[in-house]
Amino acid sequence: MREAICTHLTERGEPASYLHVHAAGLVALVKAHALKQKDQEFDDALRSTQALLQKALEEDPRFVHYSSGESVDTGLWGLSALPAPPTDGGAARESLSDRVEIAIVTFLQKHPNSIYREIEQDLYPRFPGLLTPSMGMLYAVLSSYAQRENGGWQLRPEDVATARREELTRITALIEAIGKRLGYTTRKQEKNYLWEQNGTLERTFYILASALLGRALAETPYPLEQTMIVIPGDARPGGIQGTARPFAGGASQKGSDCKISLAADADRIAGTYPPNLRRAGRRRPAGKTKIPTDDVLE
Repeated sequence: MREAICTHLTERGEPASYLHVHAAGLVALVKAHALKQKDQEFDDALRSTQALLQKALEEDPRFVHYSSGESVDTGLWGLSALPAPPTDGGAARESLSDRVEIAIVTFLQKHPNSIYREIEQDLYPRFPGLLTPSMGMLYAVLSSYAQRENGGWQLRPEDVATARREELTRITALIEAIGKRLGYTTRKQEKNYLWEQNGTLERTFYILASALLGRALAETPYPLEQTMIVIPGDARPGGIQGTARPFAGGASQKGSDCKISLAADADRIAGTYPPNLRRAGRRRPAGKTKIPTDDVLE
């Protein structure tokens, strides 16, 4: 049972509800023909199964409970440590929320004006069993990246691939301009932009085309207390800059001090506001909602 729960959480790449880990444990017991013993009463089997699951979750140090309550069936359950990265040099597995987000955006890029049922029909075979995304998750992504017209969903103009590439180029220029104003030199190192002064690293920036925070935390090699993750395309008046809390399979060791900011914050500093960032009411990208419980961004 413990290995089945651990495998499920690893496949998700992020914490899961008690219902999901409970189902993963039940499937393991069914496969082992251990769900109900011969001549055992149903109520007794139910209590035994519940006690076994509770013991597995509470006594295994690999599992972390994200909840304000003590009951095992509240909050979310995750892993205390991230899975080891691939030894073949390949990219680490994205979290389930990130994979769903990528799949929906990719589908809408290829099939604009699709109705909700068509999006479901494309997604569900990709995410079978306990990995099937909820309707709430699908609508969160759609509300963040798309707009509905005449019953069909299509990406917002600022969220199509060409617009995002232009936005990344513009953000890079802003980082360089602000750094120069503050007396820093800007240098690109792989996917990171570095502010340096007299050969000393002062700040690093990781620019995301979307809200895939797990990828950024996994890929940046620099101290996270010096790292700013910049997300384009949000024009909420207050921005959202703060501290990333544990998420995505127990990444608390890596995510405790990383700062998150919006392109709009850079615009305010630089004094520039492109037309596509002036309108209010832009929703927070879906990927930022997957961090469990507590206030993710203070």
